[in-house]
Formats: sequence, C-alpha cells, structure tokens
Amino acid sequence: MKNFKLIFALLIGFTVVLTSCKKEKPEDDMPTEAVNEAASGSLNLGSKVTADFHGEIRDENGQALSDVTVTIGDKTETTDANGIFSILDASVDEELAYVQAEKTGYFSGSRSLIPSQSSTNAIKITMLELEVVGIISSNKNVTVSTNGAAVDLKGQYVDAVGNLYSGQVEVAMKFLPGSDPNTGSQMPGMLYAQNSNGESGALETYGMIAVELFGNSGQKLQIAAGSDATIHVPVDASQLANAPATIPLWYFDAAVGYWVEEGEATLENDEYVGVVDHFSFWNCDAFTVDAHVCGSVEDAAGNTFPNAQVTIITANATTTGTTGSDGSFCTYVPANQTITFEVSDECGNQLMTQTVGPYSVNTMNTEVLVASQTTNSLVVTGTVNDCQSNPITNGVIEVIIGSNSYFYPISNGTVNVILLNCVLPASIDVVVTDYATLTQGQISNVPVIGNNANIGTIMACTPSAEYITLTVDGNTNNFIVSMDCYQTDTTGQFFINIDGDTPTGDYIYITGSTITPGTYSLVQDVQSMTGFSFFTNAASNVDFTIAPTVAVNMVNYPQVGSYLDLTMVGTYYDASSMPHTLNMDVHILRDM
Repeated sequence: MKNFKLIFALLIGFTVVLTSCKKEKPEDDMPTEAVNEAASGSLNLGSKVTADFHGEIRDENGQALSDVTVTIGDKTETTDANGIFSILDASVDEELAYVQAEKTGYFSGSRSLIPSQSSTNAIKITMLELEVVGIISSNKNVTVSTNGAAVDLKGQYVDAVGNLYSGQVEVAMKFLPGSDPNTGSQMPGMLYAQNSNGESGALETYGMIAVELFGNSGQKLQIAAGSDATIHVPVDASQLANAPATIPLWYFDAAVGYWVEEGEATLENDEYVGVVDHFSFWNCDAFTVDAHVCGSVEDAAGNTFPNAQVTIITANATTTGTTGSDGSFCTYVPANQTITFEVSDECGNQLMTQTVGPYSVNTMNTEVLVASQTTNSLVVTGTVNDCQSNPITNGVIEVIIGSNSYFYPISNGTVNVILLNCVLPASIDVVVTDYATLTQGQISNVPVIGNNANIGTIMACTPSAEYITLTVDGNTNNFIVSMDCYQTDTTGQFFINIDGDTPTGDYIYITGSTITPGTYSLVQDVQSMTGFSFFTNAASNVDFTIAPTVAVNMVNYPQVGSYLDLTMVGTYYDASSMPHTLNMDVHILRDM
C-alpha cells in the first residue's frame, strides 16, 4: 500500500516529560524583500471565528520544549517547562487555524487544523533542531547532504536587506521521509495545499526537505536571484512502485499555513530532483481534491471516547489522529474514495472498524463512529477555587497517573476531565495552579470508584515555591517560575534565564556582575561595571542613555539547592525617553 501522509486536524492528548537548558543559535527572521518571488497562498478559508487552543511542543527526542513562542491568530503565548501552552479566544479562519511555534535553535514549527468553536482544540508539535550539516564558502558551487537528501548550491547569497553576502555560510538541513510515521508531527502545517490552478486539496508526500542558511554572525541568508538551488529528495523503497516520473514541488507558505505549488521534480535514480529559487520547507507530493468530514467516536449509549486513536484508510492512504476531550474529530480527506475508519484505545485495542463514503468534492460530511467494544475511561470531576473561594478562571489542572501527567486549562472553576487509560488506577494525584495569584493546591491519592474520581473542592492557597512579581507603572505581572537556567562563572557573575509561566507568556532575563549580597544599580553592561541588568517582554525596553535610578537589593546569594531573593525598585526610561516605575520581587531556587 502506498504510504499517504494526509495529516488530520484532530484533537490530541498529552504526556509530560522533562526539559533542559542549552545554548542556541539566535533567530533572525528574513523580511519579505529578502525572499525571492514566489506564488503566495490565496485560498478562501471562510470568515473569522474565535476558538480556544491547548497544546504541547516537544523536540525530536520527545522532550518538552519550554520558552517556545506560540502564535495563533491575534494571540501569543509561551510554553512552560512541560512544553504546555494555552491560548483562549484566538481569532482564526473557520476552515484552517494556523498555529506557529518559534524557538531559537530550531526550525520554525507549526500546525494547521480545522478549528472547533465548541471545545478546546488540542495541538501537538515536534520542533526540529537547527542542525548545521555543512559550512561552505560563498561564490562556490557545492553540494551539502544529510541522511541521503542533498542540495546543490551555486554560491550566491543575500542577507536580510537583500545585500549580496560574501563569507562562510552555515547550512542547516533536515530530511523528512515520506514513509516515516514521525513526519506528520515534524512537518509544518498539515498536508493541505493550493495547486497552481488556485484549487485546494490534500497531498500525498514522497518526502520533504528543510534548509536554512546562516552567515558569519548568525544572520539568516537566502539564495540570491538567479542562483537557483537543486534539491535531491530520496524516495522510500516502499513508495517507488507508485512514484510518478514527475511530481509537483510544493513549498510551505509560512504566511498562510499551507502548501503552495511551485515547479516540479523528476524521478532520477530513486530520488526526486527539482530546482527551487528560495528556501523554505519543500515537499514532493501528489495532489488530490478533498472533502471535509467531522464527527465523533461514541459507544452504543452515546458516551464519547476522548483521546482515542482514529485511523483513516483509503485505497492509497493511511493516516492516524486522536480525538479530543469531547471525542470529536474534524479533517480533510480525499474525495471520491471509500473511507475506512478504525478506532483504537491508548493500549492499541481495536474498538471498531467502519466503512463510509465516498464523499463528493468540496462537501461537508458528518460521521458518528460507534465503538463495538468498551475501554477504560476515567472521569475526573470537582471544583477548584482560590483562597477567597472564588472559582479559578485562569489556571491549569494537572492529573497525575503513575509517571504520566495530563494538563487541562481551567476557565470557570469546574473540572470535568475524561481520560482513557490502559488500566484504571486505584487512585490519582491532582495539582492545581492559579495563574492570577501565584498559588497552587494539590490533593493526593484521590480514590477511583468505578471509573470516576471526584476531587471535591481544591483550594489553591499555597504560594508557588518559585515566583517573580513584576510591577511596571502599577500594572502587575505574576510569574510562576517553570524553568530557570541559572549559570555562574569564575568571575563571580551569574545569569538567570526565567521562563515565566503566565497567561501572556512573559519571560525575564536577569544578569548580575556580583555574587555578594548588597544594594547595586541597574546598568547597561554588567561586564564592565558592578551592577545588574534585566530584560523582559512585560516591560518596555530600558534606554540607558538616560540613567535609570533603580536600586537592586540582592538579599542573599545561596548555595545550590537554596533560594535567591532580590528586589528591583526605582525608575527607568524607555526608548521614547518616557519614565516608568519598576518594582520587582524575585524568589527562585539556585539550580547550578
């Protein structure tokens, strides 16, 4: 069977793993004028709607990625230490919501889906590390390869403003095989596209390649006009029998969130070879017109199955996705083909098989998939309040089953979570975080009776172990610290990189030139004088041409495993020479 990677827009569940700190290449997005001319996406994706999103972002090793900037429509958030983000009331297109993920040291990640307006949309993205596979010189013809894929470069490059670049060039490249089951979570968007006739459809991938170029200072480069590159994309042996002699080339349009046809590739010696005039994700795909199908997975009594695996099989296609917390799914499928749905639980037990369709082109279709077998569904109910007994309206509940944790947003103080589990546990643990007050509450060993666990009422009254309170001009931002990369050196300087776990995704960087407790000044360059400096997206940038009058009081400098406390109080000036009052209170654990 031909391996067809048609990616669903299905709701998904989460498993939490650990994260770590590392040094990464700085980001430097190319402005539009530095990118060679290319056709741009122009599909009509319907009117604007408002939707909620909850998601998880990991790296290729399955580890959660913190401090990832996630943008959906008009909203931006940052992932916490568990790689989790939550964005509410985002304005998106009704036919395709586009979720963008950015982190230094990684290729841009994204996911596109058909958004649900009635339940929270769940997102799972795997980001690819910007691995430099070759260092070359400009003005030379050279071939760079990785894992069988290759790109031929002619040697002419431009910088961010279109100036011709001369010097060494770092080439970062990733190859995603068409037959690899991980390609669906690692590729951008979904395999939804606009062809050269302006028509929408689904794609069948035979492999894709991503390339990024960087100059001597880490700045992004592009290939210059007239210096086209040739890409070589290997075709998996399982796909060769059905691989066409020529195939359209598609690039991922990061402005709109789907693939756009541009050029073609030829099958030569078991690989597709094609010419491109700019770098993005490039994809070798067959095109098919699509239909739209939404539905739910239920049992005979009408109870829904959240987190169930749904596999869609056609004559030339197989793909999988996961239902959301309400048991729903929604996706594009190939039109004019009979579709077989298979539903399995998390343990791989098949619950049902159902054949439907075919569906006509550009139609909306509804299917209710009725499971003929049952599975273990755990229902967690209860109430979560703040210390004044008011419902928590901006927080997260963590349900812990053994070594796995599941995160769900809280918006009205009511908990009604449904989980599928291979074996119903005897008890669960629950942790609740209230972002508004920097407090937490937890309860252990909640008994599971039948398939229900009632947590009762949890009060989030315990201050977070690590926190920052930042007040600028009377406006307070509360941070529950989810990760701090704490570095010291032999000169007595230290650097704190704090990923703020807040609804707005704020973050703070604090640098100190001393480890001696005392009162110091806010300075521009801690390398050349004694003092402290900070940067945060929750405050306006500091303009040091007008000296700030901010007193930094480092109360203590702890041993590893103890807490550091410091405050910053005073006035600073922004780039427009406007004064701002600052009051910051820091209490974090020294971990390095």
